[in-house]
Amino acid sequence: MGRLTEEMSRLREEVDSLSRERSSFLKGLGSDTAEMQAGFRDDRQKMAETEKKKRVEFLNELSSNVADMQTGFRQERKENAEQSIKELNAFVSNLGSTVYQMQNEFHESHENMARAGREERKVFIADLQGEVAQSRKAFADDLAGARAAWASKKNS
Repeated sequence: MGRLTEEMSRLREEVDSLSRERSSFLKGLGSDTAEMQAGFRDDRQKMAETEKKKRVEFLNELSSNVADMQTGFRQERKENAEQSIKELNAFVSNLGSTVYQMQNEFHESHENMARAGREERKVFIADLQGEVAQSRKAFADDLAGARAAWASKKNS
């Protein structure tokens, strides 16, 4: 065997060795890739489960918060309604007493006006009676004078 044959044999052995290494590397790469993909799948699955739990917790908390807000709103509406009822009742009560007071003042004013009117009418009637009595006396005196004048004319 000559040097060329030896070199070719060695080269062939190196090529075969490299081919086996490459084949082994590719098999390892394939199994590593499959392993990595399985890891990614597992990680994605775990992440999906974790995110689902987080979403469920978030939705439960959100639901609880909304329920609490609604309860608070209902309570506030109830308290506002009760306060409004108290204020309206106080207003109506106050309005009733104010109307009652105004009616009493009106009746009192009406009585005072009626009393004053009666007094004024009494004074007016008294004055009118005096004037009528004077007019009657003056008329009676005039009639008496006229009778006397006619009576003296008859006698003459």
